Amino acid sequence: MFSGVAQCSECHRIDADATRFSDDSYHHSGIGAATQSKTLSQLSQAVMTANLDASQLGPKLLTDSAWSALGRFAVSHQPADIGAFRTPSLRNVAVTAPYMHDGSIATLSEAVDHEIYYRGFSRGRPINLSIAERQALCAFLTSLTDAEYRDSATAYDGANRR
Repeated sequence: MFSGVAQCSECHRIDADATRFSDDSYHHSGIGAATQSKTLSQLSQAVMTANLDASQLGPKLLTDSAWSALGRFAVSHQPADIGAFRTPSLRNVAVTAPYMHDGSIATLSEAVDHEIYYRGFSRGRPINLSIAERQALCAFLTSLTDAEYRDSATAYDGANRR
């Protein structure tokens, strides 16, 4: 499913040594697009006018959610890059919630559902997976998490909840 009907491997490429599961390219996921539409023109103009260098842009993106929602555009100033984000690695994905660039998706299964829906929507044809197929896809993604990493992340998370 990962490489077949779900088409995950188009962006989360399996490289020769299967370490990253990312093409390191920028793609659109539809996250945040609706909230940007009202102020997009003014915001994109502000980004281009400010023309911040890397030392200024990093802190700005970390503190301004409107700017960070613009994705790669904040760096490239190319309209096609509005809302485009680098494909993340899927290594240890089971313990890296919340998901998406803005943390708006809480669980791995919700992230899978969103990606399947949006990929189908953006291509003009649905990707139809049964519940069992979606669960199998989530199980595969969970298997990409190193046990030692999972255990240390769980211990860290538990320590922060006390």
